[in-house]
Amino acid sequence: MAPLQSSINLIRTRTGASPQLEAIETSLRRTGYVSIIAFLCVSIICTVIYVLFNQNKQDLQSSKQSLINEVTGNAQKEALYLSIKNRTLIVGKALDNLHPWADLLDRVNAFSPEGSLAGILVDDENKIILTYKVASFNTLLQIVNAIIQSANTNHLVSPQLVSLQLQNGGGILASISFFAVF
Repeated sequence: MAPLQSSINLIRTRTGASPQLEAIETSLRRTGYVSIIAFLCVSIICTVIYVLFNQNKQDLQSSKQSLINEVTGNAQKEALYLSIKNRTLIVGKALDNLHPWADLLDRVNAFSPEGSLAGILVDDENKIILTYKVASFNTLLQIVNAIIQSANTNHLVSPQLVSLQLQNGGGILASISFFAVF
């Protein structure tokens, strides 16, 4: 008969580790688990922070774009406001140079005989040139005397006889200039 194999094995199939090696191996396993958990936690935190920063960046970009659109839309309004501002400055200058012409015209009408005043001209320096068409020298002398009296009472300044023309029909055309006092 053949020898029976016995179930006794004298060679150990598994070698036992020393208790120190087992402690180190257990410690390394725990350290590995803790490292994996820490890596996953840090990865999750970094991902959340990235998503939040990316969302904040997108919000800021959309806000920037809406503000740019708003400024662009208001550019035309601003141009209109500046135009109005410039026009008000011009109107302000015009109002500053506005004088009570009604009083002066009443004064001119007072010393002008009916139908003798042929034209009135006013320049930038408020120099007024009156053109009269009269039939006689006496009428012209009355007008000149009235203007001289107004100059003596300081209603007008520096009167001058600018031109004097005798017309074919016997009429006289005279131009008198002065500066108005307002």
